[in-house]
Amino acid sequence: MKKIVFSNEKLMKIIYYGLLSMLLLFIILNEKLGNMDEIWNFSFAKNIHDGLIPYKDFNLISTPFSCYLNSIILNIDSSLLFFRIIYFIYYLTILYLLDNILDKLEIKPILKYLIIFLSVLILIKSCYLDYNFIQIILLLLLINFHLKNQDYQNNILNIIIPLISGLTIINKQSSGLIIALVNILLILLKKIYFKKNISLKFIIKQIIISLIPTIIFTIYLVITKSYIEFYDLAIIGLTAFTNKYISTTILLGIIIIYLTISLETYINKRKLELWILFLYSLASLSFIIPILDKVHAAFSLIIPFILLIYVIDNKLKNINISNLYTYIIFPIFIFIIVTNINSYISSTKISNGIYKYIPTSITQQNVINSMSNYIITTSKDYDVYILDISASLFDLNINKYNKYFDMFMNGNFGINGEKEIYSIIDSNNKVFLINDASNHWQSPSNIISYVKEKYHICGSINYLTVYCKD
Repeated sequence: MKKIVFSNEKLMKIIYYGLLSMLLLFIILNEKLGNMDEIWNFSFAKNIHDGLIPYKDFNLISTPFSCYLNSIILNIDSSLLFFRIIYFIYYLTILYLLDNILDKLEIKPILKYLIIFLSVLILIKSCYLDYNFIQIILLLLLINFHLKNQDYQNNILNIIIPLISGLTIINKQSSGLIIALVNILLILLKKIYFKKNISLKFIIKQIIISLIPTIIFTIYLVITKSYIEFYDLAIIGLTAFTNKYISTTILLGIIIIYLTISLETYINKRKLELWILFLYSLASLSFIIPILDKVHAAFSLIIPFILLIYVIDNKLKNINISNLYTYIIFPIFIFIIVTNINSYISSTKISNGIYKYIPTSITQQNVINSMSNYIITTSKDYDVYILDISASLFDLNINKYNKYFDMFMNGNFGINGEKEIYSIIDSNNKVFLINDASNHWQSPSNIISYVKEKYHICGSINYLTVYCKD
């Protein structure tokens, strides 16, 4: 039997990614129930798993590739805990792709591990599982394959690359269109600027292949008769983000980073690897459309970080700092992992239902249980609608979904959605639960005010005031 021998670098890689994977897993498992980004995206996947059609049966403002992918995996188990396991698997995929890209760029191990750790840290502190995770995975795949197939000599990759760029469109239409255009721009750049032997026929073929996912998705919309709702929610409806959220600090930071990498790309303009990273860095800026907040900004900065570390590495060729991860990084990893494992084991967790084994507080458990009981009991006589950002947290627990109300925020109703909401408000046998203390930036205050004019207070449940007609 052949003996397996690991070099020091391979051993360090195994230890590093083993520790980082454990850290990620327990940070994810240890998150307390309540982040609504997680709940909404879980509900999208579960709705599809349960047979509901996006746009037609529930409101979704992005193209649905990630939702369908997650729903398929939920066939194994449709709990929030398993949804978090999917989240962990996506993180492992990101780690693998980052490692591959940085190895192709011949980045020093310590710098590679540093940028991977920082990238993951930024994501884990800012984001929950949504379409952006699949988008960043697709983007990293594109960069990886472009670095491997710079002269388009690999016929299989010549099909895979445009197909992946097409998938980005049906995963998130706003950033996907820009990513797909960058793929074509790279071909033109290689032909015109780098004088590669690329024919017009090849370019046309690449465009046609990249359109295949969109064509299939269009056929799907026609078959499910959901194309009108898709246009309303995911195309024209994007203009309905009336409350613009802009963080000037985040915006300034992004501008500085992009100016830096633009200058470096100009100085070293004959390096094809630099152009691949630069153009996809610009494409990743589209992650902040239509909202600029820390979540979307975190995703938009991953590719620029790769480019920055590539530039830094080229300026530090003779510096050896390989022992740092032995004496500093590994002990920190182990301490944080042990702390998170202990925290998860000792935390209060929900004992049953769709949120089983998810850490929470006794107070929140009581709120969820009382809300579930109230909705089930009241629904015998009235339709219950929660006019609050937290609506999906409670409805999902009892396998219920109210279109337009379980993402009760401006920007999620489309153009025609508000008309339907007012129609529901004007009809009889309805009860509305309102959080009078809510000040969320997307809160549809006009709809809430309309309910308060038409209805009167008839009770309360937890932090929500109950409004009835009679």
